Amino acid sequence: MDRDQQVDDTEDDEPAPRHRQANPPRLSTELADDFEPEPSEEFAPATRISLRPHDPQTGQEIERDEVVKGYEFERGQFVTITPAELKALDVPSSKTIALTSFVPRAEIDPIYFDAGYYVYPDGQIATEAYRVVGTAMAESGMAGLGRLTLSRRERMVLVEPAAPG
Repeated sequence: MDRDQQVDDTEDDEPAPRHRQANPPRLSTELADDFEPEPSEEFAPATRISLRPHDPQTGQEIERDEVVKGYEFERGQFVTITPAELKALDVPSSKTIALTSFVPRAEIDPIYFDAGYYVYPDGQIATEAYRVVGTAMAESGMAGLGRLTLSRRERMVLVEPAAPG
């Protein structure tokens, strides 16, 4: 197929099956002395595409406001979920970190760290509590394990004191 040709597969009854190799080919660590990479082909400039919902049996396009969310609990059997039901599943954010236990900092492998955040107290009373807990953790070499709601998801967090705060 020429690189300028485009394929319109919206009329297909079924999507093409996705195949995955069980054992992908491995690259050799030794290269031949006469190996020269082939020059890359030039491709047409990238263009924006649009994905339109359609009925897989008829291929007929469906309006976006007719699309509903749902869960397939058996083959061909769906339960629909309303936006209000999805909203009710959101974890409420209390804007606090609930520390549940303290562990020696040396026992936590950094491989479990995902992203670092800096936290600070909100108000005078919180500042005093923050300093007391932070000083105690620093002197004992402990870190706090707890939970925090961030981006509508509850996550496990590790809290440890840092330089000035």
